[in-house]
Amino acid sequence: VQKHVEATTDVTSVFVDGRIFSFELSRETFEGVDYRRSLSTEDKWRPCRLSTEEEVAISDYMKEVGLKFGRFDFLRGNDGNLNFLEVNPNGQWA
Repeated sequence: VQKHVEATTDVTSVFVDGRIFSFELSRETFEGVDYRRSLSTEDKWRPCRLSTEEEVAISDYMKEVGLKFGRFDFLRGNDGNLNFLEVNPNGQWA
């Protein structure tokens, strides 16, 4: 099921053997379908903290699917909630 999400930030989290590292990118300058076309040199991924509930959900998911590594992509909606987009279980994007 797909739906349009009004979002304030992109959030990415990398899960490595039980540890979670998260970063966010403002969508203020976002235009079009691909955010990479809208980025300026001032746009930077900044470290961010997820809520305990969000980190537990990521950890539970990884335990359920049996993965030790995964790169998650989310949108943080205008309502403050994370909207799951995908998890990449390999390290090709570093």
